[in-house]
Amino acid sequence: KSEFILRLPFAISGVVTIFVIYKLGSSLFSTNEGLISAFLLAISPFHILYSRDARMYSLFTLFSLSSYLFFYLASKNTKWSLWILYSLSITLSIYTHYFTVFVILSQFIIVIIFVSANTQFFGRIASKFFLSLFFSFLLFLPWIPSFFKQLSINQQFFTKASLSETFLWIIDE
Repeated sequence: KSEFILRLPFAISGVVTIFVIYKLGSSLFSTNEGLISAFLLAISPFHILYSRDARMYSLFTLFSLSSYLFFYLASKNTKWSLWILYSLSITLSIYTHYFTVFVILSQFIIVIIFVSANTQFFGRIASKFFLSLFFSFLLFLPWIPSFFKQLSINQQFFTKASLSETFLWIIDE
């Protein structure tokens, strides 16, 4: 019932995002790069602003960075538990903001690049990546009717939300 309680989860997600970017930076490069990236995110005016605001941006940042972290760790270790965490972070991210499609697209491009460079990568990593995305899609299925309802609310874009119009709108955007 108070503004503090309303904003608290987003502030907590902003703080946790700093830790996640530290883990991602230190996993990809070294501890110094992890500390630098965490410091830059911690002093970022946009990150501070959106972590104080009761909107989805800090959650989207947290879940997107978590998906990159779990994607990287799962591709190195190939443990199913990491792929499940990756799938859950993608699912939470797409429930938070639909721009997660671009996060998935960038990860798909990474998989395609590595598959073209190493054919054994496909059997080891890419199949688990696509299974994880399929699992995320299954977890997102209950929200599909609400997604189409949200598209049809604004009559400026669609008079009636169909799958083909939605696809064309996504390409246009």
